[in-house]
Amino acid sequence: MAEKSGIEMQKDPSSREAHDRAWSKKAAQRGFKRLAAANRSVLMLDYDGTLAPFVQDRMSSKLYPGVEERLHRLSRLTGGKLVFVTGRPVRELRALLPQDIHAEMWGSHGREQLSAEGGYQLTSLSQKQIEELDWFDRSIGEKGFGSSIERKASGLALHTRGLDSDQARDLRALAETLFAQIEPSGAALEMLPFDGGLEVRGKGCTKATAVEHILKQEPQGTFAAYLGDDQTDEDAFCALGDQGLRVLVRNEFRPTLANLWLKPPQELLEFLDGWLAAVSTYREEAPSPEGISKMETISGVKGAPSTSLVVVSNRIPLSFAMEQGKLTATPSSGGLVSALEPLLKEHGGVWIGSAGTQDSPEIRAQLKEATCGHHYHYEPLFLSEEEQAKYYEGFSNEVLWPLFHDLQTHCVFKPIYWDFYRRVNQKFAEAVLHVTREEDIVWVQDYQLLQVATSIRAQRPRSRIAFFLHIPFPPPDIFEKLPWRREILQGLLDYDFIGLQTERDQRNLVACLRTFIPEIKLDGRGDHRKVVSARGVTLIQVMPISIDFHELASVAASEAVSSRAAEIRCESPGLCIALGIDRLDYTKGIPERLRAFRALLRDQPEFRRKITLIQVVVPSRENIPRYQELHSEVEKLVSSVNGELAEPGWTPIQYMHRSVSHEELLALYKAAHIALVTPLKDGMNLVAKEYCAAHVEDDGVLILSEFAGAAPELKTGAILVNPYDEVGVANALKQAIEMPVKEQRRRMLRLRHQIQSADIHHWRDLFFASLKRVE
Repeated sequence: MAEKSGIEMQKDPSSREAHDRAWSKKAAQRGFKRLAAANRSVLMLDYDGTLAPFVQDRMSSKLYPGVEERLHRLSRLTGGKLVFVTGRPVRELRALLPQDIHAEMWGSHGREQLSAEGGYQLTSLSQKQIEELDWFDRSIGEKGFGSSIERKASGLALHTRGLDSDQARDLRALAETLFAQIEPSGAALEMLPFDGGLEVRGKGCTKATAVEHILKQEPQGTFAAYLGDDQTDEDAFCALGDQGLRVLVRNEFRPTLANLWLKPPQELLEFLDGWLAAVSTYREEAPSPEGISKMETISGVKGAPSTSLVVVSNRIPLSFAMEQGKLTATPSSGGLVSALEPLLKEHGGVWIGSAGTQDSPEIRAQLKEATCGHHYHYEPLFLSEEEQAKYYEGFSNEVLWPLFHDLQTHCVFKPIYWDFYRRVNQKFAEAVLHVTREEDIVWVQDYQLLQVATSIRAQRPRSRIAFFLHIPFPPPDIFEKLPWRREILQGLLDYDFIGLQTERDQRNLVACLRTFIPEIKLDGRGDHRKVVSARGVTLIQVMPISIDFHELASVAASEAVSSRAAEIRCESPGLCIALGIDRLDYTKGIPERLRAFRALLRDQPEFRRKITLIQVVVPSRENIPRYQELHSEVEKLVSSVNGELAEPGWTPIQYMHRSVSHEELLALYKAAHIALVTPLKDGMNLVAKEYCAAHVEDDGVLILSEFAGAAPELKTGAILVNPYDEVGVANALKQAIEMPVKEQRRRMLRLRHQIQSADIHHWRDLFFASLKRVE
């Protein structure tokens, strides 16, 4: 009598375990014989329930003992491919797996793909799917199950782990009732059970999508296996069909399309050993990392020697101060730091930058201590007082900064500034050459260092040098005011790769290159353009910077931050709190914002005693006269508004001129009902994204300048305003104050989904994938 297939077992779930075990053993034996005869293999693995036991805290998940060592061996097989296929977002899987495992990853049930070389692709949900998921999410949350919801790129996971049996039953019943309400509308969503909950996801991508794509890339005769545990893996089993082993991994059998059943962890380990042994009959494992120069995931070049990431920025991200006669170092704030430090912590490398104008053993000790325990270190430069004044305060911030922000009337075009700018850029290049090798990836940051690549190229023409501009790039009619426009553009073309925040910045740079260096050739379209110059090829890529969404959301949800946020709200009882947090800069639109707030209270007095504005201004560039003038103007405006409109027990504007700690910042975000992010011009503005990440309860309203780089990404949920329009900003404040909670939640869910889908890890993956494209 023939043994039963997985499909037959599904029809006959009453089969006894003894038969199931014999059936599985025979299937494994036949499968390994086919594997040994094949010339190529693909092993596809689910994570939760398959390689690791389920836990209530998702991010504390650990691989079964013994699995990690086998994954390392599998990832080094020649002629074999290791792929992870999971319902988790890719960024979570990367955080849970050992960083040196070289494998392809598919996340969010086939919607996310991260190649082993770092290339990232996302299949987005349709607008209808997003709207239905928003409604579903909101409806579940309103019934008290908000903490059981996990938002993914593919949809929603409703977790029943941690709930008692009655709560779990109620959540499932509620989900089924809600799903029945939206199903007739066109069936844009589907709902499937998994071990520990329900998955509500957009149709169009499943784990089968990943399996089909993976197999399509393989030559004929490839033998494959897919290992999974729950109902969502049945799609993958179906897609694999007879091309390999369909392996169910769980302690208790269930009806399945699989043709092999393993009980973890012991039988899982035996299977992985059997796979390795079968492969070894016709091919050897690649040499271990100890035997050859290790190929790092950061390299992106097969067979390349160990490669470090070298970040170059104007300042090392530490501020030094004397406290009670002792030098102390404080981590600096800002978008550059929050974006790049997580990358260095993950990959290792060097951060090169200025540490001020005075060298000392104490400063170097602080620099060493700041990175103790991490895989990277700081390499400091020390500028003279004159260099700091003319390169940084002069050319960088009295020429490039105002010009690139469309404020050319603020520019001071002194030739000596340009001389020092080139001299200091050369100094940075020499520091790079001193501490790096040609195979390292050098990533230069921002407008202060536009000319660094030119000096590096003179000695290392084959170096890989990338650049990211954090501020906007101006159009030709503004850029042409710069006396050294051609030199700046030629310096940019010495980079292999240029990353920009928005499509508008890319259009402006391309237009300037066409106008002022007409001999170049341009190719490509969309978010990446290729420029061919006398030096070679430069790729120009749109890659908006972002934040570590999950890290921020996790800290914002902590008891310490939640308690402090509650205190802030108690300090303004019954008031709607609007929040502005800005570095002191004339591009941030702080005076314009204060005037708009005054206009609201003047023209609509019913809002007095109903709202307060907390305005935090972080000191910056205090040696530059225009910034000193701005500081004075802001404080006079605050005094004027409060003097005119304050009443006993109510102060319209609560003003702070100082830095705030990370936890205090998140508490302010969380306490604020409204965020006022209204720059006159901004490269990105991460405050907008941080505010949304901190609102873990999906409340709050974001008022955002249409001239912020974040506006194209966040326009679906933010109220966009023209910061020069005083009445328009006042009306937006009125709209935000009066916005119903349901509308706030609908908007915030969209914002958080967008930021979560395009977070700092996505930005990093775009960078490495783009650099690989240059090669």
